[in-house]
Amino acid sequence: MYKNHEFVNKAVFVIFFLLIAVISFRVNFYTHLAADDFYCYFLAAENDPVDMLNILKGLYLNWSGRVVLHALAYIFFCLGIEIFRAINALGFLLLLGLILFHGCYNKFFSPAALIFVNFALFFCVPAFGEDFLWLMGSCNYLWGIIIVLAFLAPFRIQLERDKNIFKRGKLSVAAMFIFGAIAAATNENTSVALVAMIAIFMYLIKKKCNRIFKWAWSALAGGILGVAFLLLAPGNFRRMSIEGGGLEVDVVKNFFDITTLFVDPNYLLFPLVFAVIFAFLSNGKCFDSPFLIYLTGLLVSMYAMIGSPYYTDRAKLASLVFALILALCFYGRIESKNVVSKVVIGLIVILSLWGSTIEIGGAIRDVRDFHKAEEARIEQIRREKNYAEVILDENKPKSKYVACFKLVRLTKDKNAGINVYYAMYYGAKAVRVR
Repeated sequence: MYKNHEFVNKAVFVIFFLLIAVISFRVNFYTHLAADDFYCYFLAAENDPVDMLNILKGLYLNWSGRVVLHALAYIFFCLGIEIFRAINALGFLLLLGLILFHGCYNKFFSPAALIFVNFALFFCVPAFGEDFLWLMGSCNYLWGIIIVLAFLAPFRIQLERDKNIFKRGKLSVAAMFIFGAIAAATNENTSVALVAMIAIFMYLIKKKCNRIFKWAWSALAGGILGVAFLLLAPGNFRRMSIEGGGLEVDVVKNFFDITTLFVDPNYLLFPLVFAVIFAFLSNGKCFDSPFLIYLTGLLVSMYAMIGSPYYTDRAKLASLVFALILALCFYGRIESKNVVSKVVIGLIVILSLWGSTIEIGGAIRDVRDFHKAEEARIEQIRREKNYAEVILDENKPKSKYVACFKLVRLTKDKNAGINVYYAMYYGAKAVRVR
């Protein structure tokens, strides 16, 4: 009987996962280049890997420490936009899988958890299009958190084992050091959170296995190196001094602004409320879960932004991911035979399915409408590419699901940076909007 139930669970899980895959591929292939993509496209097209290394060095010294993720963007541009769209669609599915792996582990094939997490990603991610569809944005945020969760996967596995999961000691030590440095050099707030999470993992592994393995120590060392590399980049300090005439950090205001995000109904409130519900339904078993790790990740990734002059919506993805994993840690400890638990989880699934139908339907419609309007503009450029300038209708995105919702778009000034590169990309002499 148990095996039949498990088979049905896996079958339903696979069906829903395939439906999500169709949605992910659809919205990705409706998405066009946006904002910085046009400039970066030519940067990649006109420079070989050696030249690109020099460009990344200049970026590190003059603008940002995120050279790992910018290097990833360069690779995607070299592969081609169509290939990127396919890989990026798979990236969303990979993120879903990693969230379920870290949160549920043994209950990975849970249709309820999959439905809950997928709905939360659509409904609660403040900058969905920028994080998941925009090429430069997805490299920085979607793929950034994927790298972090993939790096932490061995720690999560080790928590379930009594013996060292790695057979080859020296190789694992070296690999985890390098991987740790790369993972910690992705994003500013997640890098600090990552080191804190490694420390909690090591503490829990020590409790379970009575020792801390060498690969964990090397991972911590790599993480600290990656954090230092990222945060101490000269470009970070130069950017703060020149962007917008100079940026200032208001620590007190940032603290209160960040704290209010925990009760934001369009961000963290939804997963945190359900984390409390799942914890209550677990009858105290939630304290046997590794929730402390992801709670640490959530809090540190949020409050690390106190030291930043601003906290963009697209930088909030990682904290939401940690909140979802936290909720699933509690969900995974719920006794499935409990009638009350079954009813509550059933209601959550129904609400998530209902919300998903509305949210995902709207997302596809908005991305598709923008795509159709953009295709019409591209066709106009093809007809009028020999004109001195092509005057286009403005294409306004309707919601956060469109990649360029809050990004720089074409202006009335044909000499504006984005206008120039947009024209070059589509083969026009000059473009502007009416």
